[in-house]
Amino acid sequence: IIEGNTIFNIIESGTNSAIGINIGASTSGTITISNNMISGILANGTSGDYASGIQVSGGAATYIVYHNTIAMNGTITGSTAGTQASVCLAVTNSTMPTLNLKNNIFSNTQIGNTSATVKFACIGIAGTSFAGFTSNNNVFHCSGAGPGTYQIGITGGVVGGTLRTTFADWKTATATDTN
Repeated sequence: IIEGNTIFNIIESGTNSAIGINIGASTSGTITISNNMISGILANGTSGDYASGIQVSGGAATYIVYHNTIAMNGTITGSTAGTQASVCLAVTNSTMPTLNLKNNIFSNTQIGNTSATVKFACIGIAGTSFAGFTSNNNVFHCSGAGPGTYQIGITGGVVGGTLRTTFADWKTATATDTN
């Protein structure tokens, strides 16, 4: 259980990743991530590196992600233009784990550094099959001044996947988030 934490201002100004909570691939059990407040996770990611408030790697465990507030905010720093992604939640295994995502607030209003092409999103999922994924009663907000692009989600790759620009696009792709 990872619960009740305040995590903020994790900044990578080089070209690597920055992650607030990182859960490696777990082979069994239930992992609960709830009631955490995460903000200001910034990475000037290039070559597959990115920023994420919560990262779930996958495996056979059941992941419960409830009542978290993630605000990916601030301006990316660094002299190299960021080229990858900034997401509130990343699921990095191409096989979707059992993941229950409910009652979270995901907001991404980050601003890219000079000449950045960063993809800003609420959720980035490596896979394209969403069996085992349930998501409902969340608040997703993603917008900003750039440079970079803003979308609700990314599927088929956290960094290089298909952009789901609107909430309707996200719902159609994942068959989730009725409410």
